[in-house]
Amino acid sequence: MIGQDTQLPHTLVPLALAVAVVRSRTLTHAAAVPPDANGLATFIASVVPVFEYFENPSWLPCLLDVRSHDGVLRAGGAELRLTDGRVPKRRLAVQANDVECVIDMLNNPEGALRIRARALSAASARIRRRSQAARSEAARLRAIARHAMSKAALLSTRGGARQSAAATVTPTGR
Repeated sequence: MIGQDTQLPHTLVPLALAVAVVRSRTLTHAAAVPPDANGLATFIASVVPVFEYFENPSWLPCLLDVRSHDGVLRAGGAELRLTDGRVPKRRLAVQANDVECVIDMLNNPEGALRIRARALSAASARIRRRSQAARSEAARLRAIARHAMSKAALLSTRGGARQSAAATVTPTGR
């Protein structure tokens, strides 16, 4: 799948680009394809998670709950206009793997649920692997910390014993 083997901090694609890719790769006879770019952007946002990314690349993208907003996707997914007067959100993106999933769903509407379930299973397996790696790394770091703490405790008790021995030897003032 796209973005699977990269070392990027994320594998997000701007929503407007995802709309263009989906339009170009869906079959012309696919009845499930909305006729306009805004409709396609809304469809994509309804079936896959949408993220808001930031101009500063060191900030991690955050999951955007599009359904809870009272807003409309415009400009082919380039902008989410909120009806309550808040500033429109313009940096919207979806995961690259999800773009492939949407294309498959639109080209094969009968198997859409099976396709999405397969994509979600693959994503959960990736999350499980990352979680296991993080747990083992945390255990390794805890072991290193315990070793360092025991060394520090040993050194402090040795240093304290030397100081008390020196104090008992020098009461004569010499």
